[in-house]
Amino acid sequence: MKADRHFKYSLVFTTLAPMGWEECPPLQAADLLAYENFKEHERRTASRKRRKTLDGLLDDNSSFAGRSRAFDKKGVAALRQYLTQEIIEQILLEANIRSKASV
Repeated sequence: MKADRHFKYSLVFTTLAPMGWEECPPLQAADLLAYENFKEHERRTASRKRRKTLDGLLDDNSSFAGRSRAFDKKGVAALRQYLTQEIIEQILLEANIRSKASV
C-alpha cells in the first residue's frame, strides 16, 4: 500500500506489514480494547453490568485509565455529514466490507 500511488495516505505510515498478535505485542492491547469496546456496546443494548475487565481499565486508580463514550443514532447521523464518499469507500475497503452500492 505504501507503494500504491493512488493510496493518498501512504505518507502517513513509515511501514505497513501484515502481522498477527503473536508477532506484535501492541496489537494484543489494541485487540483487547477493541473487544471490550464491542462488549460495552452489547452491554448497553442488553442492559447488563459492565465487564470487570473494562471496569478495571477505566478505573481512576488504574495506571491505565480512560473514558468510554458511544455514539447514539443521532450522533452517527451528525458524524456522517462530515464523511465524503471517498472517505466512506476507503473505510469500507480497509475494513474489507462491500458497500451496498457494489452489491
